[in-house]
Amino acid sequence: MPARSWVGSLSPVALSDEDFYRKHAPGMRRMAVALVGPSDGEDIMSTAFAKVLGSRTWPRLNDDEKARYLCRSVANEAKRWGAKRSRRQQREALLAARRTVAPQYDVDDSVWNAIVSLSTRQRAVVYLTYYEDLNTSQVAQRLGISVGSVFQHLSRARRTLEKNLDD
Repeated sequence: MPARSWVGSLSPVALSDEDFYRKHAPGMRRMAVALVGPSDGEDIMSTAFAKVLGSRTWPRLNDDEKARYLCRSVANEAKRWGAKRSRRQQREALLAARRTVAPQYDVDDSVWNAIVSLSTRQRAVVYLTYYEDLNTSQVAQRLGISVGSVFQHLSRARRTLEKNLDD
């Protein structure tokens, strides 16, 4: 696929959609898995990517703006899928019982249950802060929320995790 020229792009040579996907898909996949679990993470990432590629805004963004837009889209898509959480939990429990979950996703049941108890936004903030090692302003920028909201979500997530893991 040839590289496209992006109207309004701030970078002189913007990545083609294909190159952008190759560069950002692994990180977005990890984020999606952290937000919704291994069985739906790939679907969340793929759905979010398809939606941003089809948006009217996408061609006008530079690569940094696209990365932030995609990150917010993955978080928002995970939130939309939150209504299906109980079915996902049942599938996760079935997979864990059969021990067919890939080793890289093996997590102690109590830890996974504590993580699942967080809201999607709290999981996104925790993931970006601790796994991606972003500071609060970077997390806020990626998710399109204020720095104060990042602190609030982190604080609530820590309290919830502490409470659920101490039981």
